[in-house]
Order: sequence, then C-alpha cells, then structure tokens
Amino acid sequence: MDADPKRPGRLKVWRGPHNACLLFRRGDPRLDFLIHATETLIAKADPAHIAPQMVGPKLLKALQPFADFSLIREAGALSPPVLRDLAQGGGPALTRFRTESAPFPAAANLCLSLAEEDSVMDHAVLALLNGADG
Repeated sequence: MDADPKRPGRLKVWRGPHNACLLFRRGDPRLDFLIHATETLIAKADPAHIAPQMVGPKLLKALQPFADFSLIREAGALSPPVLRDLAQGGGPALTRFRTESAPFPAAANLCLSLAEEDSVMDHAVLALLNGADG
C-alpha cells in the first residue's frame, strides 16, 4: 500500500513477490537464476546510484511474469503510509490495508529501508505488538 504515482492523493495496493520472504525447494532452477541475476546486477551497478530495492522487490516484480513465483498471502509488506497510520492509531492507509489484506498478515516486512523516522517505526512496532492488527 503506497501512494499511487499516477493518481496523487490516492492509495494503491501492490501485490507481487517480495524479497522479505522467499522459499525455494532444493534444486529449483529459479533460485540459481535469481542468485546469478542478483550478483550480475550488483557487479554492474554504480554504488552511488543504486536503489535499495533494486535486487529485491523491483527485480522480483520484473521476473514475476516469467518465473511465476507463488505468493504467500500470510506475509505482507507495510509501506511508510501504513506504518505512519499504525503509529498514529489509525488512518486511511491502514484502513485500506486492512480491507485489502484481510485477514491481517501473520508476518510483515516493515520496509525499514523506506522509513522516514525511527519514532514512527518504534510506535508502529509497539502498535503491532499490542494487537493493532485487528
């Protein structure tokens, strides 16, 4: 759940593979390919101009149409707008996330690489620990 770049002020739900939780069976050729692609991209990237998500969600999203990764619906990622709403006790992003992700994910990536303030993350984690998932 994040701001929709095509429609300012609107929220967009993103569904797709995420590097926070990846499972592969032994011998799955997709894992060997993913390792090779990741190493190649990192070796060629300019360290001063690499996005934190380049070999994570962005790579997996690009590969999804070809690799057909199965998605684990019980795992999710909480974007900065959802984390801010959690920290504040509610808001439109959290409401939409709850509606679109029902039931609330049992496991979540809190997107620390995108977090704006430590205090927001701290309050969001406390809210989750205190049962703010319902």
